[in-house]
Amino acid sequence: MIQVKLEKNQLECFEGLNHLWIHISRPAVSEIVNFRLRLILPKGVGAQKNLNHFPEDEDHAVTVPEIIKDIDLIFELFTEEELLPGRLFLTIAFSYLLNDRLYDGKKQIPLMIVPEEMSDQIAPDSEVVSLVEKIKRDRAREWGQHSFVVFPAVQTVEYELSPLEKKYRIQGSYEAFQ
Repeated sequence: MIQVKLEKNQLECFEGLNHLWIHISRPAVSEIVNFRLRLILPKGVGAQKNLNHFPEDEDHAVTVPEIIKDIDLIFELFTEEELLPGRLFLTIAFSYLLNDRLYDGKKQIPLMIVPEEMSDQIAPDSEVVSLVEKIKRDRAREWGQHSFVVFPAVQTVEYELSPLEKKYRIQGSYEAFQ
């Protein structure tokens, strides 16, 4: 039902970037309701909001009221600080209702942190890469359909007031308030 793949099974220890693909399959016989998924990241690894624009809170919890077709979620992961090489685990906690019964579970995904020198040896998963590119293309096309109006900058001109202008401005405002 829930499949998880990383674009790369390794992440550079400094300024690393990776994508996490979560595929949620809809059962053939019934609908899933109140699906909630939460991404739990290890210290030093951060994530952008999901690229699919599903509603998400600051804890990377995505809620889908009703799953009527297969859903793909893509998260962009990055290193927030320099990490020591080693093995970390990403955790995906989920819960949902199926036929009025509550199901919940967790999946852990291993992620190797490697030195930058090894970054050119990391082979990306072509399926995840193509899905990320498709989502980014769709988003760019969506932005292209919107038009933006750019107003010219307003310029202020400063000049000296003549003695007559000063007199009437001061006198006029004085008379207006009496």
